[in-house]
Amino acid sequence: MVQIRLLGPVEVLGDNGVERRLASSRQRLLLAGLAAHAGDVITADALIELLWGDCLPSHPLAALQSQVSRLRRRLGPSAPIVTAAGGYRLEAAEMVDAVRFRRLLDRARRETGDALVALEEALGLWRGTPLGGLDAPGLDLIVTKLQEEHADAAERRVLALLGLGRYGEAAAHAGELAAAASFRERPVALQMEALARAGRHAEALRVYAAFGRSLAEELGLDPSTELAGLQQRILQASAGPASAALPPAPATSLVGREDELAAAISHLRSGRLVTLTGPGGVGKTRLALHLAHGLAGNYPGGTWFCDLSALKAGRGIDASVPGRWAWTPAPASS
Repeated sequence: MVQIRLLGPVEVLGDNGVERRLASSRQRLLLAGLAAHAGDVITADALIELLWGDCLPSHPLAALQSQVSRLRRRLGPSAPIVTAAGGYRLEAAEMVDAVRFRRLLDRARRETGDALVALEEALGLWRGTPLGGLDAPGLDLIVTKLQEEHADAAERRVLALLGLGRYGEAAAHAGELAAAASFRERPVALQMEALARAGRHAEALRVYAAFGRSLAEELGLDPSTELAGLQQRILQASAGPASAALPPAPATSLVGREDELAAAISHLRSGRLVTLTGPGGVGKTRLALHLAHGLAGNYPGGTWFCDLSALKAGRGIDASVPGRWAWTPAPASS
C-alpha cells in the first residue's frame, strides 16, 4: 500500500517502501493539502490559494487541473484523487500517517488497558516537524493542530507510564517534553512528579528551581500556585518516611462517576474518614485517586497514598506521623 507521510518532511512511499519523489514543492503542497483533509472535498479555490497565493497563473483552474493530473500519475490508482463538488478529494485515508496517528490517539483516549501501546505506536509515526520543508500560510493551522495533538499524546504516554509504575521512563520522557516546551508548566509538573515517585526528590526540586529561574528571568513571572503546591508536597515527601507517597496520577480521565465523586466530597466535609466499598474491579481505587488529586490543594500537607495491597500477614501500619503512612513490623503475638 502507498504511504503518504505528513508527520515530518512530506513523502510518498510506494508499495515496496521506496520513496516516490514528487516533481516540485508545489506538488508536495498539493499533496499536503489533500492528505491533511483526506476523505473530505477541498474546493478548487482553496487549493489554488494554497498553491499560488497572490501570484496566480494566467489560467488558475487549468493550472490546478494540470497539477492534480501529475500528482495522480505519481500516486497511482491505490491513492485515488477524486473530482467532486467543485473540488478534489483524496480517498483511502488510512494510507496517511496523520490519519493513523489521530485514530490511535482517539483509541488511547478511550481505553485504559493498552493505552500505552496505542500511544507508543502513534508517537512512533513522527519523524520531525509536520509538513517539514513546506512554507505556506494555508498550512499553518494544520501544523499547529498536529503539534498540539503530538503534545497531548506525549503527555498521555507519561501519565500511562506513571500509572504502570515505570517512573524512570516517565521522568525521561517528561524531561524531553519540558525541554522542548520552554514555558509550559504541564511537562514540568509531570517531570517533577515522575522523579518524585522514583524517589529522586532532589532532582525534582532542582527541576522546579530551574524552571522558576527561567520563568522569572525571561518573563518576569512566578510558577503557578499548582506547581508551587507540587513542590511543597515533594519537599514534605522528601522529609518523611520512605514509604510516604504522592497519589499516583490517574492515566485517564474519569467519566460517568460525577454522582459518586460528589457524594464522597460531601462525606469528607462532614467526617474525617470516608471508606469506599464495593466488589473488586468496580473502580474504588480509581475514584479515590481522582478525589486525592482534586482535593490536594485543600490540605496544607497535600494528599498522600498508602498502597495496602502490599500489606502481608505479620505486619501492621503506623499512622503516628500526621499526613504520612509507614509500614512497621506487627507484634509477634498479633
